Amino acid sequence: MKYRTPYITTTIALAALAGYVNASQANCEEHATNMADIRACLSEQQEDKVDVAYQTTYAYVKSRDKKAANFLEAAQKSWKEFSKKSCDYTVAARQTSKLANDARANCMATFSDARVKMLNEYRKEFGNAP
Repeated sequence: MKYRTPYITTTIALAALAGYVNASQANCEEHATNMADIRACLSEQQEDKVDVAYQTTYAYVKSRDKKAANFLEAAQKSWKEFSKKSCDYTVAARQTSKLANDARANCMATFSDARVKMLNEYRKEFGNAP
């Protein structure tokens, strides 16, 4: 029960972000002049979603176990490198520059969505026995 307040605060922050991102996706299309602008805007939104989930989870974990927080920090750095290199492969595998930008955007969106889910699970399951 003593961890209830941070969880509620975290839930509210994530719900607000979800609303913001959905509204922002529409803004990306409304204010863009070309597909590159739309991709850049959506990419920034994906990065923001991951960053909010990471920062929220990191703060939650660090307040309970600093050693575990250090492992989470290292894992996040590794995830960033892994996702970038994996998407580099995805682009290279397309064998055409025409599809490269969409391939990278789709790849990073997939990685980002999965990472947000994973970070949220880390936070939700922290301290629980398997």
